[in-house]
This record gives sequence, structure tokens and C-alpha cells, in this order.
Amino acid sequence: MDKVMVGKIKKFLAEREFKFGMFDMTQTVHKIGLPNKTYILVKPEYSLVDGSMTILVSADCMARYTLLKPYMHHEWRLNKTIPYSNKSELVRDLSKMAKEPKGPWA
Repeated sequence: MDKVMVGKIKKFLAEREFKFGMFDMTQTVHKIGLPNKTYILVKPEYSLVDGSMTILVSADCMARYTLLKPYMHHEWRLNKTIPYSNKSELVRDLSKMAKEPKGPWA
């Protein structure tokens, strides 16, 4: 992705109140195991594991990665990848990935 497209996607997500970065328990995370390409890190509200979680958004898909403790002995692991073909799909699916499930208690 070029910088112009990254800027457009970040602006779009920020306008919808998504946060950027990683949900991190200790602020000592590394990037070992994450793809070596251009993407936007979206910060989830919670983590599926006892550790950290982040969501990578590219021009056509999003991918959820988790990092187990102890941080220096593990790599980020891919949990789920979801393609999207329009902005409404991106917002809908990213909201499901990023927001903590509340079930019928919301």
C-alpha cells in the first residue's frame, strides 16, 4: 500500500473512533511474527488470550494476531483473516474483531 492509501484508511478509521496500536498488557511487545508489509495496526478493546492482541488492516483484508506471555519467547500468531470489499464490510467486521463481545448483556 502506498502512503496515500494508508492515510485514507487511517483517516476513515479514526473518523469512526477506532484506535491505533496494540492491546498490550505490559507495553513491552515486539513485532516478531507480524508480516513485513504496509498495514495499519488497529487497537482492540481486549485480548482473546493472556497477552496482547492487534488487528492489521490492509487495503482488502484485516487479520487478528495474538501474542502470548512471556513476550520475549513467543511470536505473534495469526488467529483470523477476513477479506472485505467495501467500507461498510470493513467497519462491520472490524467492529466485531475490535470490540469486546457483550452477548445479550449489551
